Amino acid sequence: MAKFGVIIDRAHGENVAGKCSPDAAKGLKGSPYYYKEWEWSSIICNKLANRLREEGFRVEFTVNPNDPNEPGLNTRGKITNKIINDNPDVNWIFISMHSNAIGDINEWSNATGYSIWTTKLENNSDILADCIIKRAEEALPLYKKHIRKNMNSYLKKDYESNFYVIKAASCPAVLSENFFHTTKSDVAWLKSEKGQEAIVDFHVKGINDYFKLKFTGEI
Repeated sequence: MAKFGVIIDRAHGENVAGKCSPDAAKGLKGSPYYYKEWEWSSIICNKLANRLREEGFRVEFTVNPNDPNEPGLNTRGKITNKIINDNPDVNWIFISMHSNAIGDINEWSNATGYSIWTTKLENNSDILADCIIKRAEEALPLYKKHIRKNMNSYLKKDYESNFYVIKAASCPAVLSENFFHTTKSDVAWLKSEKGQEAIVDFHVKGINDYFKLKFTGEI
């Protein structure tokens, strides 16, 4: 399976303002709801990479998941495409791992749920997103967790926006919004071992499904 690869993109660096829970924004380090998106994404990207390597995939990162610095969106895009161009024998996909937010960063919300994003127009990214969403639909109800879906038509369960990191990638690319760090129950879920393992698991299964679908008999 070495000819199949996943480029993993960690969420915003520590120096990007506002990417945290209300308690972290207020500096409440002793709070069980103290949460920074880059720290969570670092954990989840490392866990995702380990699982994918166990499955036989080639894995590369746009940035070192453990480095808190933000290199900039343009640099992330250049790194992504250098990996792809330097390894033309590998069939790559790209996934950016985030948590969502809504409203005033200093105030808690009730928004919840998992969603996944692709660029506008239909292409293989939509198929990848659909494979991951289907696995999320199997897994998340077991934990009474909500999935936010675009219900217009088949292969459009994802939401669409030309976020730079997925638009820049010259391969199928998705941006995964894993619940809301502005909602206490979601923060607790994201920080829990059970939540992290569930999130990694349905992403790995969805990625496997995509490659089996697109490369029948080769995986």
